[in-house]
Amino acid sequence: MTFWMRYRHYKYTVMSFKLKNASVMFQRMINDTIHEYLDDFTMTCLNDILIYSETLKEHKRHIKVIIKALQKWVLSINEKKSVFKSQKVKYLRFVINSDQIEKNSDKMTAI
Repeated sequence: MTFWMRYRHYKYTVMSFKLKNASVMFQRMINDTIHEYLDDFTMTCLNDILIYSETLKEHKRHIKVIIKALQKWVLSINEKKSVFKSQKVKYLRFVINSDQIEKNSDKMTAI
C-alpha cells in the first residue's frame, strides 16, 4: 500500500493490523485537520506532528493553535509521548535542530 504524504510517497512493507486503507485515511484526516498550518509552522507524518518556530513565544502560540485544531475534531495528544520546546528532536529518520537536519544514526544499520 502506498499513499501520498506532504512531500513524497510512503509505502508500508507490511500492512499493519490487516486494515485496508486505515493509515491513508488517518493521514488524510490529520492533514485536513491542520491543513491551513502545513508548511507554515507544522508538518505531519501519520500521528507525528512537528511544530517549528523562530521564538519560544511563537512556539507556544503555535502549540496552542494545533491543539485547538485537533480538539475541534475531537482528537487529542498524549503528553507523555510528546516533546515540547525542544531545540533538538528526532523526527522520522532525521535529527532536526535549529542549525541543521541530519540523518538519525540510531536508524542507520551496517550493510
